[in-house]
Amino acid sequence: MRRASILVLALLLFTGIFPGICWADTAAPADIAVPTDTLTVDEAVALALKNRTDIESASLNWDAADIASQMAWETASGSGPSDLIDLIYEADYSLEAARTNYESRQEAVKYSVYQKYYDVVKAWDDSEAQRLAVEQAQENLAIAELRFQLGMDTRLNVYQAQQQTVAAQSGYTLAQQTLDSSYIALMEYIGKNRSERPELVRELTYEPLEIADPEGEINDIVNNSPSVWLAKKSLTLQELTRENSAALSGKLDDIQHEQAELTIVTTKDAMRQVTRNIYYNVLSMQESYATATEGAKTADEALRVAKLLHEVGMGTKLQVTAAEISAHNAHQAMDNLSYQHAILVMAFERPWIAGASM
Repeated sequence: MRRASILVLALLLFTGIFPGICWADTAAPADIAVPTDTLTVDEAVALALKNRTDIESASLNWDAADIASQMAWETASGSGPSDLIDLIYEADYSLEAARTNYESRQEAVKYSVYQKYYDVVKAWDDSEAQRLAVEQAQENLAIAELRFQLGMDTRLNVYQAQQQTVAAQSGYTLAQQTLDSSYIALMEYIGKNRSERPELVRELTYEPLEIADPEGEINDIVNNSPSVWLAKKSLTLQELTRENSAALSGKLDDIQHEQAELTIVTTKDAMRQVTRNIYYNVLSMQESYATATEGAKTADEALRVAKLLHEVGMGTKLQVTAAEISAHNAHQAMDNLSYQHAILVMAFERPWIAGASM
C-alpha cells in the first residue's frame, strides 16, 4: 500500500499537479560579471577613430602629401619646364590618393567596430543560451534522481543525466570564455583597457534594403569606389605627363595608355561583381529574417502557453524551461540576422571596406 502511494505521488509530480514542488538544490553556474557602464556602437566607433594608429598614420600621410603638393606648386610657380609641371600633377595625384586612403581607412575601421561590437552581443546571447541549457540539464538530473529513488528509473539514466549536466556546464564555461575573448578583441581595437567590460547597447533596428534600380545603384557604387577612382586618376596622370614628356617613345606611350584604360575596365568589372554578390546576399538574408521573425512569434506564444499551464498546475517547470530555451534561440537567431544584415548593407554600400577592415 505504501509502495502504491509513492508511485501515485511520483506521477503527480511529473505531470505538474504540484508545480510548486522544488527540485533538488543543485548549484547553478556562476553568472558573468555585470558590466558597470555602457558603450554604444557609435561611441565605440569614435574611440577607434581617435585611438587607432592606422588612422593616425593615414592622417599623417595625407598631411605629408598636402605639404608636398604645396611645395610642388611653389617650385613650379610661374612658367616652368615641363618636368616641373609633371611634378605638380604627380603631387596633386598623391594628395588625392592620400585623402582617399584616409577616408577609406575610416570607413573600414567603422565596419570592423560594428563587426566586433556585435560579436560581443552575440557572445552574450550564446552565453545566456548555455545558461538556460545548464538549468534544463539540472532539472532533468533532479527528475532522474527522484525517479531512481522511487524505483521508477535506472542508475544508468541518472548517470546519463549527470553526464548531460556536466556537458552543459562545460558549454557554458566555453561560452563565457568566448564572450571574454570577444570583449578583449573589441576593447583592444578601440583603444580601451582590455579588462574593461562595458554593457553594450542593442540599439540596432532592422531596416530592409529596398532599391528600385539595383543595377543602377551598383554602377554608382562601383564608380565611386576608391579603386576605380585611383585607376581613373592614374590614367589622367599618365595622359597629362605624356603631353609634357619627350622621353617616352610614341609606341611605348600608347601601350601604357592602353594598360591604364584596361585597368579601369578590369577594376570596374571586379568591383561590380563583388557588389552584385553582396546585394543578392542581402536579399537572401532579408528573406531569412522574415522567416526568423515568424519563428520568434511562434516561440513566444509557446512560452506564454507553457507558463500559463504551469501556473494552473497543468504543466511542469521543465516544460517552461524548454519553452524559454526555444524562445531565446528564436530571438537570438532573429537578432543575429539583424546584426549581420546591417553589416552586410554597409559592405554593399562600400564594398571596398570589407577587404580593408582588420
